[in-house]
Amino acid sequence: MRKVAGKEKEIARFMEDNIDRISNLENAYITSVYIPSEFERKEVENMLEIAGKIRGLVDSL
Repeated sequence: MRKVAGKEKEIARFMEDNIDRISNLENAYITSVYIPSEFERKEVENMLEIAGKIRGLVDSL
């Protein structure tokens, strides 16, 4: 938790800027676990992109 201290605004800004894409990623995960699902190529590309951005943010902490 100590590494996050002082970066709350950066994290909040990231969440605000990407809330739609983060929600889509979350919904895709939940749906795919419980219901057989198919996604369009562009949807998957967007999910991979936001996952990479999340990873980058977490790595920077």
